[in-house]
Amino acid sequence: MGSCTGTCMSCGSKRTNERSLLFHRSLSYAAPSEVPSVESRRSATTTTLPLQAIASGPAEAAHSGIREVVNLALVTPGCIRLEVGEPNFSTPAHIVEAAVEFARKGQVKYTATAGLLSLRERLVAKLDKVNGIKAGVNNINCSVGGVGGIAGAIAALLEPGDEVLLPDPAWPNYRLMLAWAHGVLVPYACPPERQFLPDPREIEKQITSRTKLIIINSPCNPTGAVFPRDLLEKFVANAKAAGFLRDVPDLARLIENL
Repeated sequence: MGSCTGTCMSCGSKRTNERSLLFHRSLSYAAPSEVPSVESRRSATTTTLPLQAIASGPAEAAHSGIREVVNLALVTPGCIRLEVGEPNFSTPAHIVEAAVEFARKGQVKYTATAGLLSLRERLVAKLDKVNGIKAGVNNINCSVGGVGGIAGAIAALLEPGDEVLLPDPAWPNYRLMLAWAHGVLVPYACPPERQFLPDPREIEKQITSRTKLIIINSPCNPTGAVFPRDLLEKFVANAKAAGFLRDVPDLARLIENL
């Protein structure tokens, strides 16, 4: 578990940046084909190493238990993996071949900051044809996966102390991102008795002058709940009443794309 340096803002205790690490005698990563035996794991040594001080945001962020499970699963033969969400198929062959062809042509250099122009042009065409949204290439910014895109948006929009409404339970990365961005997490309940869906009346009460973002995760990770259209309409109505979305005239189209 991570901990903060100096006095912890949440508990007031004195703590240092330390990690408890499980070492095998070789001190090397065990590849799946070289899984340590049960006897080896039993004889492993646990030690605590002091680390140099890191920033308060990531130091105070809760550790990801899912990643701990993944690390164990990778070196445990025959286990049934039910942790991180991954497709049950490999990358399609035509995508692999296209990537290989790019590499063979030497197209492995830096791109424009917003991404390949050819890709952004195709995204503009897709938005127009599929979503009915008119955009130009200058409105498109490509990120390295969804995590990078969400992290970039949070970093760009939040000031320290800004409040972010977040579903509970939620994908843990949101919480971790808010920690280093110094945002204030305001959870809105998605209880099992409501099929893991929130009550928009309760959300309306949680919006304050400090609210900067309302995050909607549908289908929700980890519950799988899908927010129905009428619920999204209430989300949009609450946001508009609070002063969000004042520059978005076509709310019906916004809901369709949510």
